Amino acid sequence: MAAALVSLYQGVITVTRDSGFFPMCDVDMGQLENDGESLPLECPAMLMKIEDVIWRDVDDDLQMGVVNISLKMIFQFSTEEEIITIPGEGRAEVIKILNLIEEYHTMITNLSGDSFNKLRRFNQYQLPINPKNLYWIHVLQYQCNIRSDSHTPDASLDLDFDSVKNNNAFMERRKLNLIHK
Repeated sequence: MAAALVSLYQGVITVTRDSGFFPMCDVDMGQLENDGESLPLECPAMLMKIEDVIWRDVDDDLQMGVVNISLKMIFQFSTEEEIITIPGEGRAEVIKILNLIEEYHTMITNLSGDSFNKLRRFNQYQLPINPKNLYWIHVLQYQCNIRSDSHTPDASLDLDFDSVKNNNAFMERRKLNLIHK
């Protein structure tokens, strides 16, 4: 099981490094919590978190998993004096960042590996901007399949939501995880 997650982690890190968009690429260890006082952060940065892995039995020796991954992109506004002067066009800095996010998304969704299939975006949101550091934090969330035997899963995302809900106690486990954070 670990080999599949290692392959996925290394694949995301390699694509991120090769993109040249993010000088800093790391796992999310709370760099943004408490203003990141104890951990360094160089913008723009990408922080990755492998979240829930939902497993289901295929047979006695094989499990198929759906991995949830969050990619947190941190940008620091550098032209705060920029104001919207032309209606409908917006801030040039924001447009540049949004274009970069879309280009990165295209690159990351072309990634697949020996033990995981293509990443599929299922959620995207922005965290509140802290006026102290002017960080703009945009989060892209993806899912992909992995197999416990580290072989490549089918190309299509395979998640039986009824099975997860009825047989895996996923919601109870998720509630417990949130309590213990």
